[in-house]
Amino acid sequence: MKSNSSYLPIDSAFPYKGLDSVSPSTIMHPSFSPKMQDVVIKDGRPTSRPGYEKMAGEVVGTTMLSEEFITAAGTKFLVIATTSREYYYDGSNDAYVEITAGFGVVTDIRDGGGSDDEIDITGDFTLVYIVGRSLTITGATTSANDKVYTVVSSAVATGTTTVKVATGSVDTAEAGAAGTRARQDRTGVEANMVDFTQGSDSSGTYFFITNGVDLPRFWNGANTFAIYDDVLITYPGAFAYCKTLEILNDYLVLGAVYDSAENFRIVAWSDTNNFFTHNGGNSGTSLVPKAIGDIWKLIRLSDRIAIYTQGGSVHLMAHVGGAVLFRWDDILEGLSLVGPRAIVNLGAFHILLSREGFFVFDGTRLILPFGNNLISRYIKDNLNPSYAVRSFSFNDAPNSQAYFILPTGETTSKTILLEYNLGDFRQTIWMPLEYTDRPTSMGFYSRHDNLTWDAIEAADNTLSWNNYN
Repeated sequence: MKSNSSYLPIDSAFPYKGLDSVSPSTIMHPSFSPKMQDVVIKDGRPTSRPGYEKMAGEVVGTTMLSEEFITAAGTKFLVIATTSREYYYDGSNDAYVEITAGFGVVTDIRDGGGSDDEIDITGDFTLVYIVGRSLTITGATTSANDKVYTVVSSAVATGTTTVKVATGSVDTAEAGAAGTRARQDRTGVEANMVDFTQGSDSSGTYFFITNGVDLPRFWNGANTFAIYDDVLITYPGAFAYCKTLEILNDYLVLGAVYDSAENFRIVAWSDTNNFFTHNGGNSGTSLVPKAIGDIWKLIRLSDRIAIYTQGGSVHLMAHVGGAVLFRWDDILEGLSLVGPRAIVNLGAFHILLSREGFFVFDGTRLILPFGNNLISRYIKDNLNPSYAVRSFSFNDAPNSQAYFILPTGETTSKTILLEYNLGDFRQTIWMPLEYTDRPTSMGFYSRHDNLTWDAIEAADNTLSWNNYN
């Protein structure tokens, strides 16, 4: 064993009688951790994997994103995005509150009698229900009315949006009964990554999401999500969607942009300090000429954006100002990243999950192996290539741990828990975990902003620094 190792496994003799309070407890070297299922080793001491409890009720769709959002007023929300809808978690009532774009109460469904049929929704949703878009009805008294409609037009009067849909769409005219709701679902599936970013410009603080097949959406903590499209933004051409997005300095950057042609090697950035202007000012677009395949992921790397592509190339986007504004660097090729969500951002480093194992990227022209041959073999033995794109990661920064979920089938997965040391990557250890249900998303949520000495009901009055979760 290396002398500078922080782990010193010691076998203490079991006492013949009584309790041995002199010899130290037996501790284990973490190199044994891959051999012990669902065991976590911290500082040489093995413990069982912590359990979990269910939050609130059910959501519609597969959960793809669980992320904390802090509004301009400082209010915290745990935002949940599934394959089709958006929610936030209400901790006081242990319930999910739906904030899907266009979510509103339906008050009337009318048969146009040869003209366009009409649906009345409480609130102003004219920026959501635009000609050609969809409107989904659920909970109607006549179940045949529960379906997806195509919008012809919409107008608002006295707090109600009247949406006209194609003639003959409504099955039976009815007044909106309790539980009848309208919304604009997203159409993605689990193979479509739900990417996000959050930040502030001159108009406010926003949480952006995109799934690469529908128009992006944004939320400021009030009402419901809004649609990020050419009704609200100025963009040179017909903006349809993007696969990934990130904020760099004062710019909202969109990656793999689809507009007039399907060319997913385009990056577009907004005007300075204005996320909603993409045509004028300092906004612009650029083709990443040496990108191999589609752009998969934009992710901050210190003061730059790293661009990862489906074909295995890595590029860097740096803000330099002046007439050039941004500089592009082609870093490397041949990285077999398993999916766009399989990246952990540690600020100055990225931990990458590839088909050959784990690697560290620090913005230079090299990627360094991370882990050992055993972990590489474990990945190759368990990762199902047919579902590799569903792999995802989560960084538990307070504990210096990163979770990587490897799909092994349609409904099964393996989990790798890495315990990293930013000062010495050679001390990284890893442990395999298994869960009854396949995880599809992980996130942090601050249940209590202010913890006081008497905030916990317990049999005793003792409270240590690490016993409250």
